[in-house]
Amino acid sequence: MLVSQSKHLKVSLEERGTLELVLKNCRIWEYEACSVLDDAQCLLDNSLHEINSGLTCKVEDLIARIQSAIASGVSLGFDFNEISKLQASYSTLQWCKRALSFCNCSPSLEVTISL
Repeated sequence: MLVSQSKHLKVSLEERGTLELVLKNCRIWEYEACSVLDDAQCLLDNSLHEINSGLTCKVEDLIARIQSAIASGVSLGFDFNEISKLQASYSTLQWCKRALSFCNCSPSLEVTISL
């Protein structure tokens, strides 16, 4: 919408191209962020009933993808709503990863208190 209105805002052709590029980058990021959030929600909804070694790998992969999405979203310089959702998902998955690590051994008292 912003790009289509640029004609009325007396924006030059070069600036219009820049606006189109920024908008394209924002749309791509938003799509990728929503995809990561959906993947995280699916993992939390469906997979936590199947505790196995593959689940830990899935959680670690998703944590890395969320970190990347947060960093790239912040670098775009806009205040996307999805960034706070990604940060909340990141925290939840970090907690899940920590909890899954207890499947192989009992946590120490210090670790238990820190949770």
